[in-house]
Amino acid sequence: MEKSFILQQKEALEKELKRIKEEIKMLKDYPDLGISTEDASLELEEFNTNVSIKKELEETLEAVQEALFRIEKGTYGICVKCGNPIEEERLKTLPYATHCATCQIKLKHKIRY
Repeated sequence: MEKSFILQQKEALEKELKRIKEEIKMLKDYPDLGISTEDASLELEEFNTNVSIKKELEETLEAVQEALFRIEKGTYGICVKCGNPIEEERLKTLPYATHCATCQIKLKHKIRY
């Protein structure tokens, strides 16, 4: 994999890392629970939604951090399952991908090797 491509990916991952951290900061950590029952209900609904969103963001944040670590380690773009290169188009779409397309399909369909 070309060094220029990896540098572009690193830049994209760093931007994504910053964006995710900012989004997490904006989510409420606890409901305000308004005065009326209706207000409290809406606050709880928003809080529950935020908990789900925050969990997804934290999982993506971890994946981005792992991808940046793989860049530093020199293993970025290598499938963690088979050891073959991950397709550049796949990495352009999902810069923190850990599996090549073939292995990802097998994982999705739970095909054993």
